[in-house]
Amino acid sequence: MTMSFDGTAILISLPEATVARLLAVRTSDLESISDVVDRMLAAREPAKPKELACQQTFGAASSPQGKYSCEVLGSAFQASTLPVLFGAVIDLVNELDPAALKQFSQDRARKRTFVSHDKRAIHPGRPDLGVIRTASGWWISSNVGTKDIERALRALAKTTGLVFGKDIRFPA
Repeated sequence: MTMSFDGTAILISLPEATVARLLAVRTSDLESISDVVDRMLAAREPAKPKELACQQTFGAASSPQGKYSCEVLGSAFQASTLPVLFGAVIDLVNELDPAALKQFSQDRARKRTFVSHDKRAIHPGRPDLGVIRTASGWWISSNVGTKDIERALRALAKTTGLVFGKDIRFPA
């Protein structure tokens, strides 16, 4: 899929099933996938800070206010803890491009992976360190600080072809 922002074309890789779903909701055969996406985004409420559903998985407070904030592709998130914030970003990326997240799961922060479907890969050889599972099923560390999250978000941006500081902003 090719999209244009301010006249610059950007090629975005989408799973075939996603393209099929987008084609299925066209209002006419003349409507492009880009037009469908624009229409769907226009129908959404403006992005506002929120903790995503994954916070219940983590046992976080249900308040939409939080100490930490991040913005990904215009969607703003706030969370009471850094793991909840990172989990929300992971769930969003999983929803938008699961293949990119699978590729990101191969990246490492020193010894551990940033995300994994195998919780033992998060802190290899350290079962005493905490991990949590996001709503989309990815394991992440609950033992993170601000610099860890920034490093992970920079790596995520690089893997997904996004720009840290523009497409992914932390803190927002």
